[in-house]
Amino acid sequence: MLDIETLGISSNAAIISIGAVKFNLGTFTIGDEFYQIADLKSSMDLGLEVDAETILWWMGQSEEAKAIFKGNSLDITAILYVFSDWLSVNSIVWGNGAVFDNVILSNAYKKANMTRPWGYKNDYCYRTIRSLYPEIEMKEIGVHHNALDDARNQANHLIEIFKVIAEKELK
Repeated sequence: MLDIETLGISSNAAIISIGAVKFNLGTFTIGDEFYQIADLKSSMDLGLEVDAETILWWMGQSEEAKAIFKGNSLDITAILYVFSDWLSVNSIVWGNGAVFDNVILSNAYKKANMTRPWGYKNDYCYRTIRSLYPEIEMKEIGVHHNALDDARNQANHLIEIFKVIAEKELK
């Protein structure tokens, strides 16, 4: 499960953090985690974009969420290399929205002249599955708009949805 935090909402938005967790829908377990804060200047130097509405939106978020702007950051290109190494071969990458997380990260790889580490057939949309099961509530733990906490929460929610699907199949 992938979650990114950005300073825009376009497909070329500047990335300020990447969080991800590996999980197994067969065993309903969460595995390895990934989290990095990206240097905003490096995102912008890559050609990723910032928009005023998103900056204003961030100003209204919790102090815990805004801590991202005070953390140790790395060059976005370096983070993309590390993320590529972290992903397993043939990974399915779930993102929250068919046109957000996966697309923005894919565009960052393109701008960095790097090969995206997952195939186009492995782009999955968590938001779509979530909308099909509105009765299954997400239990949010941690800081809302912290990319790793959000990725964990989304993965746990998806696991709960798949447990319901599995129960229905057994009946």
